[in-house]
Amino acid sequence: MPLLFLFFLLSFTAGATEVKYNYIPAKNNLSVLKPKELEFVAKEICGIKAVRCKENICQIELFPLLVDYSLEGFSVFSLPKIEKYLGLKTFYRYSEQRLSSIAENITFFLKNRGYLDASVKSTLFVSKKGFAKLKIHGKEGDLYLWGGFDFEGNKCFSQKNFYRVYQKPFGSPFSYIDLYNALDLAQELCRKKSLYKSFVYYKEPPRVEKKSLIHFAWKNLREGPFLFINFLSSYIDILVENPVAGVKFLFSKQNAVYPKLVIQTEGKALKLEIKGAKRIPKKVLVEKIKKFARSSPFFSTLKLQNFLLELYRSKGFFDIKIEILRKENFLKIKISEGKRYKLEVRINPNLKNLKLPKEKFYSREVEKKLVKLVENYLRKEKYLYEGVKVYREIDKKGRKVVLTIFAINLRKVAIIQTFHIAVKNKNLKEFLEEKLEEVDPYRVVTEKNYRKEVQDSLNNLLVAFGCDSPEVSLKREETEKGIKLVWNISCPSVKRFGKTVFWVEGRIKQRELEYMIKNFEGKRFNRKYLTLLEKRLRETDLFESLSVKTVRGEKIYPLVEGVEKKPLSLEGLVGFSSDEGLMLDTSFKVRDPFGWGSVFTFRYKLSQKRNLYELSYLDNYLFSARFFGGLNLFKRYEEHRDYTITSKGFSVTAGYHLNLYADLALTLVSNHYNLEEEKGKVYKFISSAEVYYPLSFPQRGLFSAFLSLSVATHKGNYTKAVGGLNFALFRPNFYGSLKFSAGVVSPKAPVFEKFYLGGIKNLKGYSYEGVAPAGGGDIFWYLGTEAGFPAVKPLYLFAGFDLGNSVKRGENPFREFKKDIFAGVGGVTTVGPIRFVVALPLEGKITVGNFKYLFLIGFNF
Repeated sequence: MPLLFLFFLLSFTAGATEVKYNYIPAKNNLSVLKPKELEFVAKEICGIKAVRCKENICQIELFPLLVDYSLEGFSVFSLPKIEKYLGLKTFYRYSEQRLSSIAENITFFLKNRGYLDASVKSTLFVSKKGFAKLKIHGKEGDLYLWGGFDFEGNKCFSQKNFYRVYQKPFGSPFSYIDLYNALDLAQELCRKKSLYKSFVYYKEPPRVEKKSLIHFAWKNLREGPFLFINFLSSYIDILVENPVAGVKFLFSKQNAVYPKLVIQTEGKALKLEIKGAKRIPKKVLVEKIKKFARSSPFFSTLKLQNFLLELYRSKGFFDIKIEILRKENFLKIKISEGKRYKLEVRINPNLKNLKLPKEKFYSREVEKKLVKLVENYLRKEKYLYEGVKVYREIDKKGRKVVLTIFAINLRKVAIIQTFHIAVKNKNLKEFLEEKLEEVDPYRVVTEKNYRKEVQDSLNNLLVAFGCDSPEVSLKREETEKGIKLVWNISCPSVKRFGKTVFWVEGRIKQRELEYMIKNFEGKRFNRKYLTLLEKRLRETDLFESLSVKTVRGEKIYPLVEGVEKKPLSLEGLVGFSSDEGLMLDTSFKVRDPFGWGSVFTFRYKLSQKRNLYELSYLDNYLFSARFFGGLNLFKRYEEHRDYTITSKGFSVTAGYHLNLYADLALTLVSNHYNLEEEKGKVYKFISSAEVYYPLSFPQRGLFSAFLSLSVATHKGNYTKAVGGLNFALFRPNFYGSLKFSAGVVSPKAPVFEKFYLGGIKNLKGYSYEGVAPAGGGDIFWYLGTEAGFPAVKPLYLFAGFDLGNSVKRGENPFREFKKDIFAGVGGVTTVGPIRFVVALPLEGKITVGNFKYLFLIGFNF
């Protein structure tokens, strides 16, 4: 190990700790921690392999940083699947062991997807600075498809039945894993024939023929529709990713493998002759006997006789007589059932209000059912008891079974719960009270596991909130009136934040990260701070991956880990709507070219009625932790309901981060427009404020609000004000949102500053800008709500309604407002996020032409 430290290249000294690394580290501030703090915080960072501290010096061993990897020699069909299987990303740190085993993993992957002759080699180079380059070269060889099985030996089943149970489409890539599953299935089917012993094994070499996928498509279609659908789903991605090569692949001939399964059996199948069976169908008896024969290592008629006697007795036939004659594999079974015994039920002690179903005859199933009903009744009526036991008395003279069900130490008492919550934080106290209301006192008394689950849940909640030495205790007191449960929940004090630590891979300068990442040291722990910090960082649009977690010690240390996005990207969305037809909205972004955390964006938006060219610059932390700014150049052409306009100009924004919750901004807009035959200029000053606040604990909702006030010059001055609220609620299987916005503008404002509602952004059931008086409205309001539920992963279903109106000044905006309903499906797929919405206005007669729809799919390169 001493040789390892000869490669330590960099060391940083800041404050109390000197930190040394074997490789170039990510941007971080670990040196601000004391050695003991650094040791347990650094262990939570994914890119760190080991930490050793001695006095004021800490030596950190890092995993190498993967800066480049290439895959060569693979077909266009398997390349995307291999990349997804590996899950490697550049500028992430991986262990040398994982990077070195890539070739073996890919070989295993290919061999189990039909490439039986695949061979893969990899070359890993790690520089002295810790930059890893991985080169992977593979030879796939021929693709082998599964064409079916050749069966040899004593067939225990029909081939059609085997393939029906196997459910693997013909023409799928051959896999040895599937072959082993087929061996297990064949063995199981043979055992169901009640053979004494059977062996199924694979015999090489397999038969190989040349077949096309079209041949297998027809074969699957003949076997059944489900096999055909599964076959299509296996190859649809090939046609989507590369249509030309995919069609050629479908018609070209491939190697089809027909493995040989050999079935050997010892002994013969049992042949049964059953006489006298009336109450239990012979078919059921045959299956029971076969199952018994399969499960018993040594077959004997005595064991079979006892098995059948017990079977009939469990059905209430206690006078049963069975004779078995055996000659080699032939069994002759003679059954004398006798009469079935009736049932008499007694409850001890007597429960007057308990009503049990009347069962005429005895059986074990009936006995279990009655015991279960008694236990459910006792729980429902809140009885306390130590257990339920059954005494079974067989009266052969009366041919009946007297079943006595005893409830041991039965008593009914009142259970009272009291809660002593010593917690200062109001939100936490309210949340605890809400949780305690859901606690079932009866289950607390009777179920030990439930009691422990409640205590652990409450304790974890206190720990998550940051309580120092939290306590959750339960005291049970026996009183004359019943049982009293006393819950004592205390949080003597809340831990304080330690220093905020960050570890970010990328080009961004450390100074900028210190601007972005707020230090909460010394404040009482509050999870809302972390929620808001993560939101702030995501708003910068700089990070490909980002996490904000906590490391707990004497203090709670926020830990920010991230990887910066690639410097160049193309992202946006395409879609189709009933109003605008095809749409495209795309942005080419240049991120952080100078390490300042800035983003340059060129945006192009196109539809049938409008287009937009926009070049913008944004820096969320402009030379400080408080200020932000941006510049925007634009040119647009728009066809509206009442006018057509061409405009170009610029805007300059200067803003101030008031705190984690709120932003203030001032924007100057210069707009040169051509409104049909009118040309003019508008200079506008916009002051705006935005507030964002997470609700309750743990995070269950979000509240945001905005307000924008504008003063502009256009043939005289005019003013405009717009504000809005947004409330969102999150649950594991539900989300909901409520939006409200309203605005007012001076009557003498130009038409392009007036309010128009309608379209997918607000009143979705109405045409774009279809809700407004001629020339636009001076006042508007809008209220929208949406609720969603998870469906088939990764999709979710949602539905909601909209209300709103736009009117001239002096008119009542609430008198004849518009309303609609909508529903749709959305989700995040491998292609990108998708959203499909269908909306309907709630007015007049419903026709197909009234429906409005929108389909959007996002992309990112």
